[in-house]
Amino acid sequence: MYHHQVIDERIQKVIERNRERAKQVSAEERARIYPLKPPVYHTRSEVESGLGHLKTLWLEEEQRWSRALLAEETEFIRNSRFLCRYDFHYWKTRFVWIKDRSDRIVRYTPWVSQRILNDIYAENEYEGIGIELQSLKARQLGISREVSLTQLHRVQFYSHINAVLASSTPDKSGKLADMMEIVIRYQPPWLVPGFTGGPRDAAKKQGGEWFEFDTGAAVTLQSGSQVSGIARGTTPTVVHISELAEFEYQGLGPEELIDSSLFRAVHPDARVFMVLESTALGMNNWWHKTWLNSKSGWPQRRSRLRPVFLPWFIGSPEHGYVYPEPGFIKQSPVPADYIPAHWAEEHAKRAQHFVQSNDLLRKYMGANWQMPKEQIWFYEVERQQAINKNALNKFFQEMPSSDDEAFQSTNISIFSTDTIVAHRDRIRAPLGVYGLAGPDMSPRTMLYSRSQIEPAKAIVDIHYEWGRQPRHYQLIPLRWQGYATDDGLDKIYIWEWPEDGHIYGVGGDTADGIGKDRSVLEVLRKGTPYQTARQCAEFASDKLNALDLTPYAMALSALYSVRTTEDYGGFRRQCRTAIECKGKGDLTQLGMRLDGWSNFHPWIRPDNKRLDVSHYHKIGIFTNEWFRQSIQEYLTKMLRDMEVELSSPYLVNEMQSLEADSVSQSFHTAYGGHDDRVMSLGFIIISLYQWEPNRPVATAPPSAQQLADAEMTPRAYARYTPSSQERPLEEL
Repeated sequence: MYHHQVIDERIQKVIERNRERAKQVSAEERARIYPLKPPVYHTRSEVESGLGHLKTLWLEEEQRWSRALLAEETEFIRNSRFLCRYDFHYWKTRFVWIKDRSDRIVRYTPWVSQRILNDIYAENEYEGIGIELQSLKARQLGISREVSLTQLHRVQFYSHINAVLASSTPDKSGKLADMMEIVIRYQPPWLVPGFTGGPRDAAKKQGGEWFEFDTGAAVTLQSGSQVSGIARGTTPTVVHISELAEFEYQGLGPEELIDSSLFRAVHPDARVFMVLESTALGMNNWWHKTWLNSKSGWPQRRSRLRPVFLPWFIGSPEHGYVYPEPGFIKQSPVPADYIPAHWAEEHAKRAQHFVQSNDLLRKYMGANWQMPKEQIWFYEVERQQAINKNALNKFFQEMPSSDDEAFQSTNISIFSTDTIVAHRDRIRAPLGVYGLAGPDMSPRTMLYSRSQIEPAKAIVDIHYEWGRQPRHYQLIPLRWQGYATDDGLDKIYIWEWPEDGHIYGVGGDTADGIGKDRSVLEVLRKGTPYQTARQCAEFASDKLNALDLTPYAMALSALYSVRTTEDYGGFRRQCRTAIECKGKGDLTQLGMRLDGWSNFHPWIRPDNKRLDVSHYHKIGIFTNEWFRQSIQEYLTKMLRDMEVELSSPYLVNEMQSLEADSVSQSFHTAYGGHDDRVMSLGFIIISLYQWEPNRPVATAPPSAQQLADAEMTPRAYARYTPSSQERPLEEL
């Protein structure tokens, strides 16, 4: 129905089977067998001409032909019925009329977003697996329309189909039904099966069976506000559920309606078509968690639903764009002297990277796609209006450029939306995504399969030269399709490779490795007077405990242990490693110590009478109440003031879910959220900066032209050298 090769094979099989049957029957019976030869693909204009001619012969009131049809007229009808059954694209582009945004009845012409969705259908069909999708979308991209047509096609052309159509409320389910009803009404009567009793209007308001064709195919309307599970007691094979994010706040909730009912009723099979689609509505709810599970599980086929995200800017120069609409440009034309704001340019660059990293988007939008100026102008105007209305969160929810941006916190974060957006604007694609291999790792802790390895990229060697037994680790390059299909777990992301002369640190937080909290490592390059601190690398996993994390901590710490300046001998200095030891992280730290690592965070209370960093009694991070608040102060100030450049969208998402406690004034995560990445970053920030008075804040040095214009003599700046806080413990 969707993949051209599958369509051709099925048509050919039918023709061959019919030819064999025709050899065994009489001439009269042979005339009823169709087809005996390949069908004819008519153009849209040819179909329109044929439909217009047949319409003049059809008596609408009497529901019959005005005369006997000629052979070529009968052939056109039989050819159309056959091709429409086996080729979904042929049917929808030649026989389907819809109501557009201006309430006009027009012939259906798929947008780029709808073409992409159809390609995803085709990929699953070609693999011989059911089409079960979770579609996260921007508003008004035509996804509901395309899914609705796909559902109707199955019901209209195949017998005994049990279909379920649902939205968050009965009224919204009724609107989806109206959409389908218009398509049925404007098709030629000889293409639509007869009804058994006709559509039941009451079902649009109350739910229940809406209509049944005389082929036995039926559609049932349900909603997220009903008091029983969706599809409970039935076995549907065609399912369309819309606005699923709203189910969280309706009736029984998605756990009962979907997980316990619908998923148990729909059995995995190549004939199954099930699409759950919605915009985002909050973070850490059922829709968000299901999306994260789909992203992490689908590449290895460990999730039932295939994740599909389509951004607001989707489109192409050849096929047009959904946004901006012609009416917007007419009302608010792009100024002749328009120069995009810096953040708008950054947004356009991120959109370009997103398209380049996604195979389907690149196919339809082009490998060299760049956001046109009209779209940049539209986005700048619309976002500014949202800011003026204090509705920026809602704007990102409805018009996301990435799935991370779509999921906005419904609570008040300790960081303003502007701060979150500023950090998200700086996010870039990683230089590399890797798995880790090493001598002290078991197959369970290597976290990647052979199929994930990217053979075209080079393996990166890491030499751990300390301890009695130097070790050799390898970063194994993995295939990566962009952030939209990645959950951020079980992979090492590199955004900046180490450079000699810089100061690096690794912050670590451990977990139990049982799928709840995450074991995390964050790598930070310390800032200088001329360069902002930057997040260089990240690793997070919910499958590793403290002992499992040890080789990852050793490998990343060794990777970012660079050579110092010649003034300090030019040898590799261990980078600072700050690991949470209050729980089980002391096991990670112990493993590193036994293998020769010495540069850990010195544990010193700030209320000591003497603040001497050379005198301490413990090493590691211990997050008691006062230390947690210290971390919060450093994090909030440095992130709000943009003193740290973040690279990870997953870290920015955690920032977004942090809320302030009204009693203790310390931050905590919203229900169902995580703070492991944020805390790991906080550990290394406080370890590198806590005892440094008058820390340098990066400012751009004056250019040669600025110095010449001001007739200034270039200043001689003092060398920036590591303080005792960054030096190995044995040197203190």
